[in-house]
Amino acid sequence: MDRKPKRGHHLKWVWPCRACRPRRIQGRCGMCGRSAEKHGVVLAVPRQREGSSNLPENLRAICTECDAAMEVCPELREPAWMHAVMAHRSVHVRLGETLKAFQGQPVPAATLKLIADQDGWKSRLRELRYLGWDIESLNRKLAGGRVSSFYRLNKSKPWPPDPTGTIRQYERDRAQRNKSAK
Repeated sequence: MDRKPKRGHHLKWVWPCRACRPRRIQGRCGMCGRSAEKHGVVLAVPRQREGSSNLPENLRAICTECDAAMEVCPELREPAWMHAVMAHRSVHVRLGETLKAFQGQPVPAATLKLIADQDGWKSRLRELRYLGWDIESLNRKLAGGRVSSFYRLNKSKPWPPDPTGTIRQYERDRAQRNKSAK
């Protein structure tokens, strides 16, 4: 099954600059770091800014998922921010740091799904409330009548040393309380 990117150039095409060639980027997305080989992503070479030229500094190889997310959320165009978020091993920290980066502004669900890089991302987002976080979900009507989900961080707390472990312990304690209440 050969997926075609919406825009940009497919890996089989001639690469427009040396910096974007697969050997230089080692087959990895320039934003999230996922690889074509391990994760099965399709890499494309879109322009970094609208109306920019094909100069090497305006091009980078990214996966089609990151490219699509940049359409929804222009803030993702900054690779340093994306690298910092994706460097965290814990999905809870990745989601939380993304919400914090938006400074109280609504974050598109598509952005959080990309950052989480797993199917159960909504559950991981809800689990942040066990750490004392307050996250509001919003629905907005888009052009064409479609409705899209957004999430806004209202309150956060400092990260514990092991956020995922803290959440799992909270769930075990809650299950024990529920079991003893019966």
